[in-house]
Amino acid sequence: MNSEKHNLYERVDRLRGSLHIPFNEPIDSITLIEGSPRIDLEYIPFKTHGFCGIAMVGEKIDTIALNSNRTYEEQNFDGAHELMHLYQHRNITQRFNCFSIKKPQQDSFLEWQANEGAAQFLVPYQDFIPRFLDLYYSARYDEDRDLRDILADFYHVTTPVIHHRIDSLNYEIHQYERGIPLSELEILSKRQRNQRGIIDIAYNAGCDFPFYFDSIIG
Repeated sequence: MNSEKHNLYERVDRLRGSLHIPFNEPIDSITLIEGSPRIDLEYIPFKTHGFCGIAMVGEKIDTIALNSNRTYEEQNFDGAHELMHLYQHRNITQRFNCFSIKKPQQDSFLEWQANEGAAQFLVPYQDFIPRFLDLYYSARYDEDRDLRDILADFYHVTTPVIHHRIDSLNYEIHQYERGIPLSELEILSKRQRNQRGIIDIAYNAGCDFPFYFDSIIG
C-alpha cells in the first residue's frame, strides 16, 4: 500500500504532466497563475510578512491573493501552495488563509498537503535528488557558496525550502545513493520514517560543515 506522501506526489506529477512541464524545467507559479483563465491573481500588501496568501474558490473564477511585501522566491512557493489548495481541496472549503507558520485554526493535514505538494511541484524529487547528490559531493570542498543557495536559485525558491526538501526527502536520497532507481524509491513521510525507526542521514549537516565527513574518516 502506497503512503499518502507517495499518492500526493503522484497527483502533483499528474498536474505537472498536464501542463507539459518536464521535471528538469523550473516552474514559475506566478506566470502559470497569471496565464490561467480560471484564476484571478491579486497582490495585497499584508501588514504581516508571514501572511503568505489566500486561495478562494469561485463559481466560475477562483482567486489567489499573494502578499506583495514578500520576495519573488517566497511568492513563487506561496503561489504553488495556493494552487495546491485549489487543485486538491476545492470541495472541502471555499477559502484558505495561509501563513508561513501554521495557525491553530488551520487544518494540519490540508496544510501539509499544500506545502508538500508545492515542494514536489517546484522541486520534484525526480530531478532534485540526482542534482543534489551531484552537487553534494562535487561541492564538498567548495566553501565559496552553500549548495542549497545554488539549488534555490535554480528552482526559484528560498534556501529554507531547499533545506526542508533535503529533510523531507532524506530517506529517498539515501535509497538513490545506494543505487535504487528513482522509479523504485519508497516514498515515506517523516512520521512514517520515525514509526519504522529509520535514522536520517545528516545531509544538511554535511552542507553546513563541508569537511565534516572527511574529518571523521580521515
